[in-house]
Amino acid sequence: MVQGLYGRTPRPVDPEVAETVLKKGKTGHYPRYDARPGDVLPPELDAVKLHAADYVQDEDDRLICALFPQTGKQYCQERHQGK
Repeated sequence: MVQGLYGRTPRPVDPEVAETVLKKGKTGHYPRYDARPGDVLPPELDAVKLHAADYVQDEDDRLICALFPQTGKQYCQERHQGK
């Protein structure tokens, strides 16, 4: 929360609390994130397109495999084989 990974806090974080909770990085500053939390994550749907091309037939399959990589693969393979 103090680091900013869950969005902005209603009030600024007390500097004493930030100093206690966060460790200084190589720059000598405390790491803080002001971006939207989702912007920190790498995109995953493009990777699913490449790795799941054999058993993904539509956008729904792609989302299933992105959310549930192991069981999604098995589900899509069996569903398209008619099991």
